[in-house]
Order: sequence, then C-alpha cells, then structure tokens
Amino acid sequence: MGAEVQTLKGLALDISLEYQGIDSQMEELCKKSCISCTDICCVRATVWYDLKDLLVIYLSTGGLPGRQIYRDEAKACCHLTASGCRLPRSERPFICTWYICAEQKKLLSPSSVPGPSLSGEIEKIKGLRNNLETRYIAFSS
Repeated sequence: MGAEVQTLKGLALDISLEYQGIDSQMEELCKKSCISCTDICCVRATVWYDLKDLLVIYLSTGGLPGRQIYRDEAKACCHLTASGCRLPRSERPFICTWYICAEQKKLLSPSSVPGPSLSGEIEKIKGLRNNLETRYIAFSS
C-alpha cells in the first residue's frame, strides 16, 4: 500500500514539474493575447476543480484548495486579478492551462517557439493526469 501511495505522489510531483516547465511560455502567451481580448475566458467560462486537479494538488502539496472555484460579483473567476490569475499554475484547474483560444493558437506558429511544442507538452500533462486518476481509482477500489 505505501509503495502505491508513493507512486501516486511521484506522479503528482511530475505533473507539477511539467506545469512549471510550461508556465513561462503560457504566461508570455497570455501577456500577448489576453490584454487586448474582448472575450476573456476567465470572465465567460465556468471552471471548477475536477478529481484529477484535486489529486495533483493534494498529492503534490498535502493540501487542498480552500473552496471550489466560483464567480465573483463581476461574474468572473474568483482568482482573476488585473494582472492575471492569482493562483500558481499547478493550483489552477487544468482547463486554465489546456484551453488555448483561437488568438493564442495564431501566436503559436511552430517557428515562434523553440523546443517541444506547447500543445505537445499539454498533451503530455493530460496523459500523466489520466494515468494518475486511473492508478488512484484502481488503488482506491
């Protein structure tokens, strides 16, 4: 039992490291696109923590978010500030990372970013998250 818990924690830490690995690229992308956006996803979208989000957060930090994501008085995400999201990427619902709007996709031409593609890195994180959830469910059963 202890070995499987350690495996789950290791997967969650790997996912957190992957988030860190793409954070600067994601932040740069948001700086270029969100400032002039007229359809800000943090305002129009309803997001929440799903099981995979909670597993990653809990197993990598030992804690859970204080509450579920909600809309504030302005109907925006409760974590949206004038300078962007107040949460570290590893503590946000994953949809806040994997959703890339049409304007951002235009900015992500293959030649504009050195190294592995952002979409490839996001797919890698999706796979790790699916593996974590599958292993957790099997372990919990």
